[in-house]
Amino acid sequence: MLETIVSWFVGVIGGGLQWVLNQVYSRLELSLDAFYGNFRPLATAYNILQACAIGLILAIAAWNLLKFFGGSLTKVQDTPIAILIRSMVATMLVFMGGYIVSMVVDIASVPYRSIMRIDPIRFGSESMPDFTNIVGVTNATGAALGADVTLFISLIIILMIAWNLLKLIVEIIERYLMVGVLAYTAPIFYPFLCSSSTVEIFKKWVAMFIGQCALMSVSVLFTTLVLACFSPSGEGDVLLRLIFGLAMCKVAQRADTYM
Repeated sequence: MLETIVSWFVGVIGGGLQWVLNQVYSRLELSLDAFYGNFRPLATAYNILQACAIGLILAIAAWNLLKFFGGSLTKVQDTPIAILIRSMVATMLVFMGGYIVSMVVDIASVPYRSIMRIDPIRFGSESMPDFTNIVGVTNATGAALGADVTLFISLIIILMIAWNLLKLIVEIIERYLMVGVLAYTAPIFYPFLCSSSTVEIFKKWVAMFIGQCALMSVSVLFTTLVLACFSPSGEGDVLLRLIFGLAMCKVAQRADTYM
């Protein structure tokens, strides 16, 4: 009786997670074109940011030149030639940087799509796990604790995994949005390349953008590993694999902190 109840609960949870994952993965295409398709006002905003960036480049360049010719009253590390070269590079990035950013996202999408195609269960023709197979698996833990206790503990852990997996999906969506926002707000960060005193801001933006692109693949990989713990054909103790899956959810949610 208990096994039947647990099987029903697990089937409901599994069906819900399967539907959510199918819906999310079918829409989160790591491409700036796909991102723009969902947020049309970005085109106008991008042009406005380009205009603001040109004004900021002129302001930073003029201020640094003024400081250079201010004599001993001011301290500046850049020479007029260096300021001119930096300003030219920043101006080129304002108008051409979009192609570079798009290329970086396209490169990051290669492992992202490859990992998404992995079948974590490798059972039958389904790409998502059949959660109901778990409750019928006997193992060393079940023999030691008893079937009823093992099923009850497994149900609790599965519910915790389901909740944490939903939170992880929200994290993946947030990281996906961050990639798009950082890409489309890039023009406002290019002017900081004009001065050696502000170049660190530009470097931090580059690190954040590349990091978010990498996190998309890492997040999907963690999701795949979590789902793999539900494989009925997996080796080892089923209850232990479920505990590993729950711990993997926690690690995945903190991936950006670890990186």
